[in-house]
Amino acid sequence: MNRNEKSYRIRQMRRDAHRNKKAVPTAEALEKLAELVASDGMKCPACRRAMNWLFKDGRSTVVTLQHDRSGVIRLICKGCNSRHHLHPADTFYDLPEGHKRCPRCEAVKPVDAFYRLATGEIVSACRECERRSQLARYHRSPEAKRAKHQEWLKANREKVKEQRRKYQELNRARLTKQERLRRERKKAS
Repeated sequence: MNRNEKSYRIRQMRRDAHRNKKAVPTAEALEKLAELVASDGMKCPACRRAMNWLFKDGRSTVVTLQHDRSGVIRLICKGCNSRHHLHPADTFYDLPEGHKRCPRCEAVKPVDAFYRLATGEIVSACRECERRSQLARYHRSPEAKRAKHQEWLKANREKVKEQRRKYQELNRARLTKQERLRRERKKAS
């Protein structure tokens, strides 16, 4: 760890606390907290991710000053600091490992109950809330959704053909059985 980076970040944290009208800890108090963090291998006490002193080394993992509602001051990563305000009181620290709080339904759920983006990042709202939101969005303008989908189908005709061909190939036995049942129903009626 570069001593200049740490000193620079401590000055920044003190300045930010002053600007935000929060309690401004002394530089010595922050030095002690920094030593505790360093002795723990520069890991965030909340999420256990590796932290760094400068934004250029990773914005979400930079060390930040957290003023808990209980009055405790601690150093945690920027990602945890940002999520802390979404939780009532200081319940942020009580989350079981592998769980996350949905800001919409306010339920604490396992991480598997949330979608992941292609980048691996977890979406903020749970799957249930996301589904409800998508459905509501669809019902506000179903014609526009259908038109957009038809437009996409026309623009990606070859891709759609290839996907259908693969699906039929993989599900040939099931599809032929369905077709046979359809024909039998048709004869019966």
